[in-house]
Amino acid sequence: MGEWLEDVNDIRIGQRVNEQIMILKAGEALQGKARKFYDRWRPSVRNWDNFEEDLLTAFPDYETYHTKLLRAANMKSSDFSSISEYGLAKVRSLYRYYPDLPCDRVLSPVIGDITSNAVRGGIRLHQPKDQKELMLLLRQYEAENDSQEPPAKRHKTENKSQFLRKCFNCGKTGHKKYQCYNTTPNIDKTQSYRQMTDNGKTGHKKYQCYNTTPNIDKTQSYRQMTDNDSLPKCNLLQACRSY
Repeated sequence: MGEWLEDVNDIRIGQRVNEQIMILKAGEALQGKARKFYDRWRPSVRNWDNFEEDLLTAFPDYETYHTKLLRAANMKSSDFSSISEYGLAKVRSLYRYYPDLPCDRVLSPVIGDITSNAVRGGIRLHQPKDQKELMLLLRQYEAENDSQEPPAKRHKTENKSQFLRKCFNCGKTGHKKYQCYNTTPNIDKTQSYRQMTDNGKTGHKKYQCYNTTPNIDKTQSYRQMTDNDSLPKCNLLQACRSY
């Protein structure tokens, strides 16, 4: 809390912001128990000094100067999501505890704790003179690294409908054709045993038929002669007697 208040106070002084406005902005930025404290805060004199003192009394810093210094010195780029974020946090932390150090003394541990050998060696070759040049180099390496990374593969999602697909080999559900152990395919008998159009038999198709003589309907070929036919009637009984 103390470091955060110091940063806010530096902004207030540098930008010459009114105390009441800064208290309002700082109170809105608080979260959790600190926000509840601000909502219930009713000082006798509402100014920045009282706000800072009461907030530090309610939420004291349990870390000592030594632990904070060690935490700042042991920062590594692998502890942050981006290398530029690491560089900014490390430089600010070192300047907080060593404000009088020369720039090269501050940049040296920042560069030394970069875990990537390629980035660390490239920055040392460029030899940045100040914090601005260092941050520019870090952002350039970060942009190049992002452009070279392959696109992330999509995670395979389990689709339950795939397990209900029908096997084309045996006709059963629950597996696919290449997973089927049935060597004899399950053929639809209603489709294979279709009736022939020529001979009327089942069990094969027309192009598989060995019967060269078509099955002719005798009722249509041997029609009975009627009285109105042009040919004369023949008495079969009389013809037989004549012989």
